[in-house]
Amino acid sequence: MKTCPRCQIGMQTKSIGEVKLDECTNCKGTWFDHDELRQVKDLAAPDASWLDFEIWKHPEQLRTTPSGLTCPACGTGLKTITYGATDVAINYCEQCRGTWLERGELRKIIEQLNREINSKTFLQYVQEAVKEGAELIIGSESFASEWKDFKKVLYLLRLRLFVQTGLSTQGLPFGM
Repeated sequence: MKTCPRCQIGMQTKSIGEVKLDECTNCKGTWFDHDELRQVKDLAAPDASWLDFEIWKHPEQLRTTPSGLTCPACGTGLKTITYGATDVAINYCEQCRGTWLERGELRKIIEQLNREINSKTFLQYVQEAVKEGAELIIGSESFASEWKDFKKVLYLLRLRLFVQTGLSTQGLPFGM
């Protein structure tokens, strides 16, 4: 059983979809083992599934500070970064790549991702479609995963086109 890095008490297993997480019964903080945060993000915000949420992809670009918390998985010190335009301080482990979020922080991250999706213009979606098309060839994820991301961006591109032009989407095939 993992120990809460904040309260120092044992955490309970919590499921979101098929993802099993560790949650503190006291402070309601949640520990995400490597890749679980991405999986939960994809379940909670399906339209944002194509957005990469890899805080470790370019560690040289991160400005981190020690958090004063200990990783419940491997015992090393957690580092803190701030996520995008939110006030969410993500505590993560450079060793095992797990993530600790305080109560309510996942909701703030999902809200920010949805704002990002809704604020993109048609041209920005065209640019994202080109990037995702390249990911089909050179991406690090499986072809099926990259294809799913590409289709999602094309879907959002079509929606943005109709929103910006005021055209009706009735009768058009938007199935994913």
